[in-house]
Amino acid sequence: MTTIVGLLLAAGASSRMGQSKLALEWPGTSETVGARCLRLLQSAVSVSLVVVRPEQPLSWMRPSLAPAGLDKERLRILPCANAAEGLSASLRMGVSAAGAMGADAVLVMLADQPFVTEEVLASLVRRYGDGSELDWVAATDGEGPKPPIVLSKRLFEQVETLRGDEGARRIVRQQSSLRGELVLVDEACFFDIDTPEQWAEAKRRYIS
Repeated sequence: MTTIVGLLLAAGASSRMGQSKLALEWPGTSETVGARCLRLLQSAVSVSLVVVRPEQPLSWMRPSLAPAGLDKERLRILPCANAAEGLSASLRMGVSAAGAMGADAVLVMLADQPFVTEEVLASLVRRYGDGSELDWVAATDGEGPKPPIVLSKRLFEQVETLRGDEGARRIVRQQSSLRGELVLVDEACFFDIDTPEQWAEAKRRYIS
């Protein structure tokens, strides 16, 4: 049986937002943006790793740590001391931890992707499980691979070579010999929430 571990990258500085975007309350709910993303990830995997900054309060997670929300028994928090280096530091730490757990693959998701759906994540996991020969399976809006993305353990060593803000896309785009598959999803899945203006637009889109 293929073991896929969830990996939520939540160590961003939220510098352009001016406050923790993970702690922003999602419209019409009692959960935060970060908790929503983690709950979605947990719907697709048995165990989730969450990479955070050591100094980052985890209050964004607590409102949903309830029977109907996040399952804290299936969580492992990974403080990333060198998170300031960029996205790659978080990805390296998460993949290393997943490898130590004996994972066959990781399902990588960003903590500011609240428009991703359970169906999208399930389709990525299902497709990877159906094709054990695949090195990766990624979501796309027609413009190449984007997170969420499933990475085979065969790529874990290559993840260790990433630096700065490089992500898994660098690996899958630069190596044509890798066996991968794209799953077409609604472009809304990739809407970023980095600034107050984008947050306002995200709320408008969700409510409408």
